[in-house]
Amino acid sequence: MRTNIPIGVSRMNRLEFKGAKALEDLRSLARAVVALLNANGGQLWIGLTERESVAEGIDPVTPLHRQASRLQDGLIDLVEPPPILGGEIAIVPVPVPEGSDAGLLMVNVKAGRRGPYAFLNGVMRGYVVRAGSRTRPMTRDELRSKFSRGDDGDVRDTVSAAMLKEQSELARNGYRGLQLLVQPATSTKLELPLDRPVLEPLLCDAAQTGNRPLGWVFVHPQGELKPARGGVTFGSVGSPDLLLIQRSGRIRYREEAERLYWSGGPDEIWPYALMEFPTSVLRLASRLYANQAVGLDPDSPVVSALALFGIKGKVLRPHSPRAIGYLTAVTRPYEEDALIPDPVVCSWEDLRVSPDRCAFRLVSRIYEAFGYFEDALPAEFSRETGQLTIPS
Repeated sequence: MRTNIPIGVSRMNRLEFKGAKALEDLRSLARAVVALLNANGGQLWIGLTERESVAEGIDPVTPLHRQASRLQDGLIDLVEPPPILGGEIAIVPVPVPEGSDAGLLMVNVKAGRRGPYAFLNGVMRGYVVRAGSRTRPMTRDELRSKFSRGDDGDVRDTVSAAMLKEQSELARNGYRGLQLLVQPATSTKLELPLDRPVLEPLLCDAAQTGNRPLGWVFVHPQGELKPARGGVTFGSVGSPDLLLIQRSGRIRYREEAERLYWSGGPDEIWPYALMEFPTSVLRLASRLYANQAVGLDPDSPVVSALALFGIKGKVLRPHSPRAIGYLTAVTRPYEEDALIPDPVVCSWEDLRVSPDRCAFRLVSRIYEAFGYFEDALPAEFSRETGQLTIPS
C-alpha cells in the first residue's frame, strides 16, 4: 500500500494532509471531513508532514488501529448529521512498515447527500466546504441552498428532546436503575410487526441476538410476552414490563438498580452490567429493524438515550475488572441522583452493521460524566472490532 501514499503530491480540492499531532484535537479532523462532505468528497491523510503544501514525509500514527477506532467514534460524535460508516466515510489504516501498528490513516470521504454537514465545537456548529486547496466557511447562499432542498423526514431533534423529557420525568418520580430508549427518528410512519412466534425466540433465547445466556441482558428464558398499548411488554415474574417494544419502532428498557451492583459492594456500579445491558438491547433492535421489514432507509437516524437513576454516592471504577490495579483506582462518588446524558444518534446502517459500536458511544457518555476519558472504558469493548466480549 505504500506506493499509494501521496508523498510529493500537493494539496488540492479533493486531497488534504494532517500530521499525527492532529489526532490530539479531533475537532480539527472533523472540520476537514465536513469540508469534503459538503463539497465533492476526497481523501484526508493523517500522518504526513508537509512543506509548502506538498506532502514531504511520514509522521507515523501509533497505535494505528486503536487511533483508527478512536477517530471513527470521534467523527460520529463531532459531525452532524453523523457520517455513515462505509458509505460516506471509510477509515483505512495504512501500516508503515507493513504489518506494524504504526503508519497512516487514510480517510476516504464521499460527497454527502444529507447536508449541509457541520462540525461541532461545544454548542456551536461550523459549516465549511473544501474550495481548491483550502477549507472555507460556507456562505449564506450556499447554506440557504442546502437547507432548502426539502425535508427528508429527519426528526432527530424532536425525538431527542422527547427522550430527555421522559428521562427527566422518570428522575422526578424517584426511579432507581437504568433506562434505555431507542427510536428511529423519521417522520415516515413505521409499522413494526409484533407477532408472538417471531418475538418470543428473540426475547427468550440469548443466542438469537448474539447475547450471552447468563449475561447482563434483557433475555429471560421463562419471560412473559404481553400485549400493551401500541406494542408489547416483556419481562420476568415480578417485573413484567422491563422491555417495551412498540409498533412505531420505539423500544424502552428498564433494569432495576440492584442488578447494576453485582460485585464490589452496594455503592459500586459493575462495569460489565453497565456495558452489557444496553448492548444487548441494541443487538435486539438491530434484529427487529432488519428482519421484520421496518423499511428504514440506510441513512435514517436512530436515536438512543441511556440514563442512570438513584446513583448519588455511587462510584464507577475505570478499566476492566480484570485489569491490574482495578480495585485500587481512585474513584469519585457521583454527586447527583440522576445521570441523564444527551442522546446519541446512529444511522440505521451503523446500527445494522455494529450495534455494539452504538452502545459504546452511549456507555462512553456515562464514563465521561464520572470524570473519565474514553480510554477508561474496559478493554472488553474492543476498539478494533467494535465488539463487546465479556468472559463467561
